[in-house]
Amino acid sequence: PPTRSLVSGGKKSWFASFDFMHPFLTSWAQSINGPFWTMHIIFWGSMLLLFVAWLRRRLPKPVFFGAVAGLFLITGTGGFSLFLIGYLLHDLFAWLQAHPHRATNWIGFAVLLTGLALIDAHDFNALKPLYDVQNAVSRGPTLYQEWLNELGSVFIFAAVLMSSALAKAFSASFFKTLGRLSFSLYLTHFP
Repeated sequence: PPTRSLVSGGKKSWFASFDFMHPFLTSWAQSINGPFWTMHIIFWGSMLLLFVAWLRRRLPKPVFFGAVAGLFLITGTGGFSLFLIGYLLHDLFAWLQAHPHRATNWIGFAVLLTGLALIDAHDFNALKPLYDVQNAVSRGPTLYQEWLNELGSVFIFAAVLMSSALAKAFSASFFKTLGRLSFSLYLTHFP
């Protein structure tokens, strides 16, 4: 079925080519319960992370990073690339904690500003060639502005991971309260 999705962020699932999978595919485009349409994405994204962690333990570093690059090509601009980026940011954070440097606070602040600029960029076309290449080789193309928003969000996450000063600022009670409320608000909203 062309409108069903299980693993892809687009309108067609990677499993749509297997007839036996059709009963298991859920249509998020016609979902009755809008807030829960992402549950299958969260499930498959978690499975992807377990697979990547398994690869990390079994493969030499160069082969592992080659495999992750291949997974980026497969996931493309869909939501699963964010799971992979999160995994790599976790590795970066662990490395930065093991190798502290004073410049990381300043670099983190610059990365934060870059992320905020990307989210607010409406006529920024410098990254359009990278976006076009990724959409050409992957499934589930997304709008350029959505891709910039995702990329900007990743930069913001990376900035907080890089900079202990930013991590401390975002650990304030206001942000902790907002974090506790955000998932509940997400579950109760309806588009």
